[in-house]
Amino acid sequence: MPSDDTEQELAYDILSSLLHGRAKPTHIDKSELSSEEVESGEELIKQYIADFEYIHYSTSVFTKDNLLKSFDEEDCLFIS
Repeated sequence: MPSDDTEQELAYDILSSLLHGRAKPTHIDKSELSSEEVESGEELIKQYIADFEYIHYSTSVFTKDNLLKSFDEEDCLFIS
């Protein structure tokens, strides 16, 4: 089992990859995470987002259409 710091770093890499629209999660140096690393990082994320799976979120939640829809529906004055 990875250390807490490693697990946090992997969770960060996974979430960063998701926000960058990557098909697969990568490290900061753009090398792909192994399946074991993804599993470890997802474990930590699931403590906060119970149903989190990278593949689901990258193909169903964080799609271009869904993100644009979210921005269009936002009432925040900072977005025009």
